Amino acid sequence: EKQLNGTYEEYRGKEKEMTRREDELNDLLTKIFRRGDKQMIESELEYRDMLEDEIKTVAGDLQEIRVKNPSAAARIEYDTIKEYAEQLRTTGFIWTKSRKKLLHDILTGALTSRPVVALMGETGVGKTAAIFAASEKLTGRDPERTVGGEHEKFVRLLATPSLDGGYEFGPLLRAMTGKDSSQDKQPKRGGGVFFDDEFNTRPTSTQREILKFVAEARPGRKVSIPGTPLVEEVVAGFIYVAGGNPPGERYDREETGIETKREFAGNVINVDY
Repeated sequence: EKQLNGTYEEYRGKEKEMTRREDELNDLLTKIFRRGDKQMIESELEYRDMLEDEIKTVAGDLQEIRVKNPSAAARIEYDTIKEYAEQLRTTGFIWTKSRKKLLHDILTGALTSRPVVALMGETGVGKTAAIFAASEKLTGRDPERTVGGEHEKFVRLLATPSLDGGYEFGPLLRAMTGKDSSQDKQPKRGGGVFFDDEFNTRPTSTQREILKFVAEARPGRKVSIPGTPLVEEVVAGFIYVAGGNPPGERYDREETGIETKREFAGNVINVDY
């Protein structure tokens, strides 16, 4: 029992250390993302590399303990299930190892030259839940969201005329500008996550139209809004996330063209169960 407890306590100590390092890394990437310039200074690059190396080392130590001491591993699994149950009760979401990696992948994708990421996976893998949890981490609020479809018009995501002669902003433009309408002279909030669920149920022409528009929506850049006379500035914190199911016999989905896939610049994350 003494030997088991010693190994178990060693594991828990290292596990806390790794969680702390993972949180530090995500906080660093989130800070850079919110800053808007997305360029890491030398000290930030060194800090990131150090954290990633430490996480990798500790993860190896943890795996070694689990392999060498099955009794301690069983106790660790029991504690893990208890912690997951508590997370589910209190937040409605469980930060499993795979979901932590997914958050890291989204953060890393958000810091590339183009503010677009695609999540591809079967129905029920948790894409929507993961994006809501990631949006809370990135912006402190829920994402703007729409569900695609054959008849969903691109312009409705941007702006529609209002009775006062201005324009009400759609979910995509709200996320890009931090404004609710053309009457807002200044952003009410920072940029947000726009989740384009069921992206590949849209016609390929609409997919291409959306991606061409958002791929250049970098913070600080002014963009002309199609179908309106508006020119709006993109604020820091905006990211466009497309969610979709892989085309095949199970799903009636449009095959995304190569020219559209290119707009994601490699930021395609496959999500499994």
